[in-house]
Amino acid sequence: MNSKSDYIVVSIGMPVYNGEKLIERAISSILDQTYGNFELTISDNGSTDKTAEICKKYSLKDDRIKYIRHEKNSGGLWNYKFLLNNAKNEYFMWAPVDDLWSPEFIEKNLNFLEKNKNFVGSIGKVKTISLDGESNKIDDTFEKFLRKIRFRIRPVNYQPISGSYEKKVSDFLKYGYGDMTYGLFRTSILQKSYLDINFGIGMAYASILHALKFGDFNVIDEYLFSKSDKGISKKGIIYMARHVNSGIGKLFTHYHYTLWCAKNLGAKIFIKNLSYFIQLNLWAVFATFVDLFRILSKSINSKKEN
Repeated sequence: MNSKSDYIVVSIGMPVYNGEKLIERAISSILDQTYGNFELTISDNGSTDKTAEICKKYSLKDDRIKYIRHEKNSGGLWNYKFLLNNAKNEYFMWAPVDDLWSPEFIEKNLNFLEKNKNFVGSIGKVKTISLDGESNKIDDTFEKFLRKIRFRIRPVNYQPISGSYEKKVSDFLKYGYGDMTYGLFRTSILQKSYLDINFGIGMAYASILHALKFGDFNVIDEYLFSKSDKGISKKGIIYMARHVNSGIGKLFTHYHYTLWCAKNLGAKIFIKNLSYFIQLNLWAVFATFVDLFRILSKSINSKKEN
């Protein structure tokens, strides 16, 4: 399935800003797919490094690659939505430059969706990978501590989400994960499910909850996707709240997500899962105190080194 026909089936959107260190690796991971009937659109959000030079080189080598450069950086969310809104083919997936895909990622997820029309999206299990040269000992220690505690409270359970909408919401809140947004979707469903409002933390979860209104979501029991451990979510909850949340959300990090769920899930479903939202917001308070201690530790360590 590695040949290209005149009928493009999959649109791949790669948002990037100053990605010269990683983008060649990401593009190669896409070009190595066993399913080749795709179009890769790279949307450059005003990069000031060698990103443009690298992308133009690849677009000349492979006509499946389309490079679009924007003169100014309009923000990450804007870039993601630009790619989704301009997708014309039947299926769509995002491809962040700091992630990797197994060669059979598209083929296996597409085969499933073609055979199961009641599913809106599909992904495999997600593996976390480290990027060399970007580690900070203090940050890594605190991140591992928080991850360990978080997984004890709410372990990720890689399994399909199906059934009534009430059941799907309950199952997703129990063991779903935001990285599901990086699966392969039916384009029309994702376009009407991805939120137009940007309330920051929790938006990926809300978008999945919205998409589940239109069908089920599949998880293939294989590690097909590798997610970088150095994304914005790894910089700490305080950094996240300051840079992606607005208003009261900068202080109460999951306020906007909780409010969206209260308004959009329906009173019955929200109340039934109230314990989840209480636990979520208490976790955010705990994570904030841990993050404050991390920031203080880094400051003390920096003074000692100087």
